[in-house]
Amino acid sequence: MRQGFVYGGLCVLVGIGMIVLGGAGLASGVTCHGHELAQGEKCFSIERRIGPVLRDHDEEAAAQTRQNWLLLGFGVPMTIGGGLWFASSVRGRRGRTP
Repeated sequence: MRQGFVYGGLCVLVGIGMIVLGGAGLASGVTCHGHELAQGEKCFSIERRIGPVLRDHDEEAAAQTRQNWLLLGFGVPMTIGGGLWFASSVRGRRGRTP
């Protein structure tokens, strides 16, 4: 019914957003709280399960690369799955009468 339209469309939009954010993150340089991180600088952050973390440029680059690949890795199947869900809801409504 209408839920397939809504949820399928939301999955597609969220998946596309994840793909765009992951691709943009891979194309950009290493950042720390919105500022470009130069070689030799360190980034301090507080992570939920670990606590305070101090990373140098290379460690932060590896962490951001991993996060961006995860966004791409989950965004592509979410977009495809949402598109299939949306298409199946459109296709399923054609033969029904209200």
